[in-house]
Amino acid sequence: MIRVERVANAPQVVKLRLARTLLGKPFYSTAAYWVDGLLVDTGCAHTAPQFIATLKGWHVDQLVNTHSHEDHIGANARVQELFGCQILAHRDALPILQDPKLQSLQPYRRLFWGWPKPSHGVPIDEWVETENHRFQVIDTPGHSPDHVCLFEPDRGWLFSGDAYIGGQDRALRQGYDIHGIIASLKKLGIPMTEFTVVIGAAGLAIGFALQGSLANFAAGVILIIFKPFKVGDFVELAGQKGTVREIQIFNTILNSPDNVRLIIPNGQVTGSSIKNYTVNGTRRVDLVVGVSYDDDLKKARQVIEQVLAGDDRILSEPPVTVAVSELADSSVNFVVRPWVKTTDYWDVYFNLTEGIKLALDKNGITIPYPQRDIHMKGGVS
Repeated sequence: MIRVERVANAPQVVKLRLARTLLGKPFYSTAAYWVDGLLVDTGCAHTAPQFIATLKGWHVDQLVNTHSHEDHIGANARVQELFGCQILAHRDALPILQDPKLQSLQPYRRLFWGWPKPSHGVPIDEWVETENHRFQVIDTPGHSPDHVCLFEPDRGWLFSGDAYIGGQDRALRQGYDIHGIIASLKKLGIPMTEFTVVIGAAGLAIGFALQGSLANFAAGVILIIFKPFKVGDFVELAGQKGTVREIQIFNTILNSPDNVRLIIPNGQVTGSSIKNYTVNGTRRVDLVVGVSYDDDLKKARQVIEQVLAGDDRILSEPPVTVAVSELADSSVNFVVRPWVKTTDYWDVYFNLTEGIKLALDKNGITIPYPQRDIHMKGGVS
């Protein structure tokens, strides 16, 4: 969806709020701005068709990308094709505009915003001029290393990607000089290297915190939509096994077989393989039974098959497999592979293990201990 509105106290500025919807409601939104033929950012690839349909009939002479994230350059190629305008961006952003796949996108970012189409940009200068306005370009790394802001000193407007400051709420008023502010901080004895490191570290920490939360939130939405498991399923998630108790938007909660509560962030769930032991309804029990080299293999097979035939929980289809799998150091090994309902798996596993041992003993068939024959040369004194 897209919403177009004039900015309060600055009717020259038009805000385009771009959002993807989930169940008919806006889920995550980004913003683009238009003023005096200058377009600031273009949203994500998924909202590009609506964005272009809205812009038809407008005039766009220049496009500025505040940074190269996929949710701000998604309609670049279409805008450039429609208006033939020049795209201005930080020098470090240009390779990504030309080949968006140079930046690595996590699955949730590809799902929410998609891959932008390639576009061609040129390095942005220190000032961007329109017919009626002149914008100062300010390097503002932190959110991304190629981030810039646009500041209109006569109006006090500041464009910073999704954020806009202006009108009565403006934080930067007419006559403000960003470079002068930095110089004044230096005069106060604040080492700007330390100052910027502190501010940058704080921004980085917040960014990483939000990234983790957003990743877990996005993963939760993916789990709700695609439903790889449900409450009550026995699963293995992020290396942990248990029965699903709750699927929350940020976490999935399991109870382990020994009744330990496991809380797993959804980002870890979707970021690794998911094993669902319940969903197919049946499972194969895998046993290995070793018998002595001196025993009758045909008789051993017959005894094992009789034990299997006596358990009515074992399914007729797929058929049971009883086969010699290995001539090991101390034993001849059979694989025993019956199929059962998932709910019967552990009962059958334990009962067969005991039942086969007892039946082999009863029929004089030996399950040997590991052993080694030693041959001595010469006499033993």
